[in-house]
Amino acid sequence: VTNSLFGGENVIEVSTPDIPSAERWNDLERLNREKELIGIYLSAHPLDEYRVILNYVCNTRMVELGDISALAGREITMGGIVVGIRMGTTKNGVPFGVARIEDYSGSAEIAFFGKDYLNFQGYLKEGLFLYINARCQPKQWKSNELEVKVTSMDLLPNVKESLIEKITVLIPLTILNTELITELSTLTKKSQGKSELCFKVIDIDEQVQIDFVSRSVKVTVEKELIDYIERYEGVEFRIN
Repeated sequence: VTNSLFGGENVIEVSTPDIPSAERWNDLERLNREKELIGIYLSAHPLDEYRVILNYVCNTRMVELGDISALAGREITMGGIVVGIRMGTTKNGVPFGVARIEDYSGSAEIAFFGKDYLNFQGYLKEGLFLYINARCQPKQWKSNELEVKVTSMDLLPNVKESLIEKITVLIPLTILNTELITELSTLTKKSQGKSELCFKVIDIDEQVQIDFVSRSVKVTVEKELIDYIERYEGVEFRIN
């Protein structure tokens, strides 16, 4: 007979509660929960898949929209993730929408009124990844004020490959070796796509450079390839 701690003879067994099964979060939801909890993206950034587009194809960062006077007259390309939406109606009964879009630099709001709202309202949804063409110009009825007028929008997943026509890898002759060639060959072969792959080998002492174009391999410019090039001291790349 086993006595309990309190002197009784009956032992009460406490069963371990079952942990209910839950649906696994996708990457975007997991990252959003991280930001909600600690205020920053911890394990990754939801835009990492499009980092090359945002950093090397787009000519404007969201933080720059805070001073649009510096953008006057410019054709703008930018991108990011929609993190907030406000909808409303003007006092004249015209619907409008305001999207807050975030990239690596920060976030900015872009407003859509009238025909622009009707044309682009399908893109005004939280969580969408957008590529935006716009123009910084005087407002139609207030020519002394500037606005960023969106001229076209598309989903980043749809245009990711077409925006990068070519990547050129620049390699100084002094650091060209078998290991580098093998690693680049492995990375490019497993990231095959539609972008032209070029190499430029540079002899700094002789002031000579030799250009190579891959005829057999076209690539998708993935984060893994860019990360490798950026880590390898002396190697650089150019987009388009």
